[in-house]
Amino acid sequence: MFVTADVLLPTKEKVLSLPATAINYAPYGDSVFIVEKMKDSGRERLRGVRQQIVELGASRGDQIAVVSGSNPARKW
Repeated sequence: MFVTADVLLPTKEKVLSLPATAINYAPYGDSVFIVEKMKDSGRERLRGVRQQIVELGASRGDQIAVVSGSNPARKW
């Protein structure tokens, strides 16, 4: 006996996964703090920190997916 079957698998997406402790939960929106190079009068300073509002997705254990608001391809 033989059978031919088509299996539909979910598509994989690249997402940024963060621990729940890295997310600042607030009534106006969830956010994370991002460390990046900053500019001061056209010169690059050292590193600075900025707050970024994010939209959260599914969670698995302590890890939560960031759906939008940050670049998942970015090297952390």
